[in-house]
Amino acid sequence: MSTSDSPSKPEVADKETAAADKVDTFTQIHTKSIFPTTRVETDDPTPSVFLAGSIDMGEAVNWQAAITKSLESLKLGIYIFNPRRVNWNSGWPQDINFKPFFDQVDWELDMLERATVIAMFLPENSKAPISLLELGLFAHKGTLIVGCPKAFWRRGNVEIVCKRYNVPMVDTLEELVTAVHDRLAALGKANKNATAHGKGAPINDGTNKKPESE
Repeated sequence: MSTSDSPSKPEVADKETAAADKVDTFTQIHTKSIFPTTRVETDDPTPSVFLAGSIDMGEAVNWQAAITKSLESLKLGIYIFNPRRVNWNSGWPQDINFKPFFDQVDWELDMLERATVIAMFLPENSKAPISLLELGLFAHKGTLIVGCPKAFWRRGNVEIVCKRYNVPMVDTLEELVTAVHDRLAALGKANKNATAHGKGAPINDGTNKKPESE
């Protein structure tokens, strides 16, 4: 073989650089917050957490920011679906025919159905009627984890629903964060084991490359 038939060093270097860039780009994809009404592809296998729980027209404590910061520390390739929007207008009519309101609620329901984990927090000074509705809708799915302080006004009802449907329930936001961490870690191991046997997709934690299409 002549030297002209051998790949040139610049070409090899270019390929190596391209591969390195691909890996670097992938490992830099960590937690990504998704707000209404941005959607992700339905076939996107990326694990996700929906932050259900009290907003109370923007008046409830912003617990979503605290749990988001904690989840970001995991440096996993996950989506966080956060329904709390900065441009929410409490004067919007609660009417199915009012498009901005409909789009918000429709997005929330779609993302709740899609989420790998639903983290629900019910602060003790909130009423959370919509969150209680969502608890009833999704208690049976096996994706819900509930944080409900002992002083929450309907804690007894929440406890009974969680017991009936085997929904993990804790008392504080800190315990909820830990429970979500543990669930994601368990799912990560399960997904990696499933992938080793040709099933499922791994959590993108920076050590796994995206599966190539066959």
